[in-house]
Amino acid sequence: MASVAIVSPDYFATAHIRIVDGRAFDDRDGVATAPVAIVNETLAQKFWPERSPVGRYLIAGDVTLEIVGVVRNGKYQNVAETPLGAVFRPLAQITPGAASIVVRTSRSLEDVGPDIRQAFTTVDPDVAVYDVRSMETHLDNGSAFFPFRLAAFMTSLFGGMGILLASIGLYGMVAYQVGQRAQEFGVRMALGAVAADIIRDVLWHGGRFAAVGIGVGLVLSAGVAQLLRGLLVGVSPFDPVTYVLVAAFLTAVCLLASVIPARRATTVNPLATLRAE
Repeated sequence: MASVAIVSPDYFATAHIRIVDGRAFDDRDGVATAPVAIVNETLAQKFWPERSPVGRYLIAGDVTLEIVGVVRNGKYQNVAETPLGAVFRPLAQITPGAASIVVRTSRSLEDVGPDIRQAFTTVDPDVAVYDVRSMETHLDNGSAFFPFRLAAFMTSLFGGMGILLASIGLYGMVAYQVGQRAQEFGVRMALGAVAADIIRDVLWHGGRFAAVGIGVGLVLSAGVAQLLRGLLVGVSPFDPVTYVLVAAFLTAVCLLASVIPARRATTVNPLATLRAE
């Protein structure tokens, strides 16, 4: 199975698809000449491994095609596909029912769009030109990225909920543990400890607790990231920025949960705290 496209001679240069063997289509490829085709590297390697396919023949349906060139692989269905075979036929030898025109330009779509329409009108006023858009818009509106964007949205949604629940649970657990030390803080302050010493000690214990938890979490997340590799395009599953931001956020939650109840305990009269206990 292979992707089939009907293209004009300038298509490969316009799309920046490099010819790696043979030639591109030209004036030699017309209706009066033998049918020809250009294949991509995947198809060439499948049928002619370690040999040049140029000058050889490929039977496509009921047509025998002479291979005149080989081009680099591309993406034909979606951006994360495994390499697929592709066959390109010259526009001069086979006429499609509809066609898309690819224009490479440094001008904006707003500037070049009217010129494209005018060029068609000049050649043939009866030709309908529609859906003039940039390649970026074409990809955004198509199915090339949709599965990955949906997966990214759902993963982000569940990930955000997970971080929220983890933060609530972490804050509650650490705050409870620090609150249980209220009598200890009262005794230490009664013996002359200052509030800064108490808070520093609490932050030290909370920081160690966060470091252990984050270390275990990083190891587990690295394993889970392998399962998401197939959903990522152009992004590593081990993105250091993401790991650092999440770790920093959870560390901040842990330290905040430590310092707030500790600071509250240090503002109470030590004798009152001891009597309450």
